[in-house]
Amino acid sequence: MLSWFEKRAPIRAKFRFLLLIYSLLGAVAAIAGSYAAVHATGISQSLVIGVLIGTAFLLAGVTMLASKLVCTPYVNTVLRMEALAAGDLDSPIAYTDNKDCVGRMTKAMAVFRQSMEKVSVVAQEQSLVQNALATGLDRLAEGDLSHRITISFPTEYEPLRRDFNNALDQLSTVLGAVTQSCGGVHTGASEISQASNDLSRRTEQQAASLEETAAAMDQITTTVRESAAPILIRSAGRLDHAVESHPFLDDQLAHVRLPFLHLSLPEAGVRKPG
Repeated sequence: MLSWFEKRAPIRAKFRFLLLIYSLLGAVAAIAGSYAAVHATGISQSLVIGVLIGTAFLLAGVTMLASKLVCTPYVNTVLRMEALAAGDLDSPIAYTDNKDCVGRMTKAMAVFRQSMEKVSVVAQEQSLVQNALATGLDRLAEGDLSHRITISFPTEYEPLRRDFNNALDQLSTVLGAVTQSCGGVHTGASEISQASNDLSRRTEQQAASLEETAAAMDQITTTVRESAAPILIRSAGRLDHAVESHPFLDDQLAHVRLPFLHLSLPEAGVRKPG
């Protein structure tokens, strides 16, 4: 009976049951008083007082028992609900077997705690994934392409870890190829620069050789002219003498005399007679 009252009876039924108990006890007290008043002769006054006092104690006991059976589960449930709202997911939830309003509330609290536990697990998983990715990106920003995420991710996040590691593998391969290409370009540029420097030096050397050759040719030309000038002058003088002796040769020898004069006069400082 008490188990039904505590765990199964709805709150309205509990108060109706208490009302019935109080009514019965009040009826007993009223009947006892009425009987004592009608049949006062032969009934001890102390007996009537004892019945009334016993009825009063019964009412107090029923009230205290009802308070324990009705109010205590509600108070404990409210306290557990406040702790659950504060984040206490470990403490047990009592009264989940009850069929009354307290049982319905505690069942709802148990479902709510399961939901909060799932949310907490998801938050921890997300924190794990976030920290691992943040560490990997920091190492990547520092230029470390060898870093890989080795810790296991939750099942739904495992593709993200695999894709991150694959992306780093491909990036390392690409940058390695770029580095090799840059090395080849640098080597080729160095070779071209060296060849250009060699060509420039050879060009300078050839230019210097040509200058020396031109200077030597000028010197040879000057020497030849200085050496040939007296001969040309004597030859021109002879031609002039021949023309003076034979005037009819003037026109025929004119085209021969002019080259001699042009070659001999500048070096010898001789001018053609007026």
